[in-house]
Amino acid sequence: MDYWNDKFPDESIDLESTLPDDKLAILKTVAEIISWNIFQMDGIKFVIPMSCKDIIDDIPPMMKLLGEKLNTVKTHQCPGCASGNNMLHNGIYAKIMDWHNNKIIEFKDMLQ
Repeated sequence: MDYWNDKFPDESIDLESTLPDDKLAILKTVAEIISWNIFQMDGIKFVIPMSCKDIIDDIPPMMKLLGEKLNTVKTHQCPGCASGNNMLHNGIYAKIMDWHNNKIIEFKDMLQ
């Protein structure tokens, strides 16, 4: 709203008053576009930073009975991180807005 007031001083919006419906609609549209254009993504993995998780496998009780004493949990790296394949990460893939088709897509889908 500060930017709007600076850019359009003749149509400035008073924060203390109720916005007219037309200005509120414009403000919501602008806010939506800005929010879709500001996102955080690991540019190498195409996921939200640090969202990939290790896979934890608990060793079955039968193995524990057969002598497994100390380490009863096995950990595996995220499949995408382990293989370097960006399509296999178990993290949260970044989503972007396809404004031309008016739909939400995952960033990685643009590259296929």
